[in-house]
Amino acid sequence: MALKAGDVQVTVNVKDENREGYAVVFLTLDEGKDFMDLMASTATASPPEWSDLRHYEEVGPGAASTYTIQTNAGPLYGICFSKPPDHPIGNLGPIEVSQ
Repeated sequence: MALKAGDVQVTVNVKDENREGYAVVFLTLDEGKDFMDLMASTATASPPEWSDLRHYEEVGPGAASTYTIQTNAGPLYGICFSKPPDHPIGNLGPIEVSQ
């Protein structure tokens, strides 16, 4: 998947209703970090210090939300979370973003 830099519309559609809440985080990583580093770091609910948070969105169980994020050149990554407890349930990326 590849995106052009600028505003991107994203829809999160949560079909699961087993948890109190869900969230999606989009971020970029510092040079030298990659998807494997991101997977290893998601044991906690906080984005790693070597990342740049681009967007955070919470969505309730069985709900959908559409929002716009601003993308810049470089790979974009996503992490899906559920709570309680705050727990990563999936990673995606890299999504290449070009000018």
